[in-house]
Amino acid sequence: DKGLRNELEGAAAESKQLAARLEEKQRAHAEALERMEVTMAEAREASEETVRGLTTDLNHLKAQCEDMEARLMEKEEEHERSVADLQRLLRESEARLEEARVSLARAEGKAAEALAEKESAMLLEVEAVKAALLKKTACLERSEADVAALQAQLEAVKEDGEMKEEGRKRRRTDTGPVDCSAES
Repeated sequence: DKGLRNELEGAAAESKQLAARLEEKQRAHAEALERMEVTMAEAREASEETVRGLTTDLNHLKAQCEDMEARLMEKEEEHERSVADLQRLLRESEARLEEARVSLARAEGKAAEALAEKESAMLLEVEAVKAALLKKTACLERSEADVAALQAQLEAVKEDGEMKEEGRKRRRTDTGPVDCSAES
């Protein structure tokens, strides 16, 4: 009996130790999970900031590229009379434009994921506009068919009216004018 009791007490103590260890492991696991969530949130925020920065850079580079193209056109107009100057300016502008395009290509590569979502949304919007346009076109075609039918009805009514008017004129000429003096 005493041996069994000692064994049970030992098992109970061991069970408490195991429960305490399990609780400690669970607490450690929960803390690790919490740290991981914080790290993920920070990484997400950093990623979003990077995307915003890249988008700003991309827009800036696009503006630079458009600005350079505009300046190139102005220079071509200004220096039409001097071919040598035009070629020199054109080479310089093309070199700057190529640098801007290379930078733009790098920035576009980094921002491709963010732009893909926007392009997808735009494609969906274009499809919706196409569908609405097709619907309006069908409605317009129905309206044109209705107008054509109404015009045909109007023509038929006009012809009917003209035929009735002609019939009345014929009846008047058949009976002749009324001579009122003969009656008295």
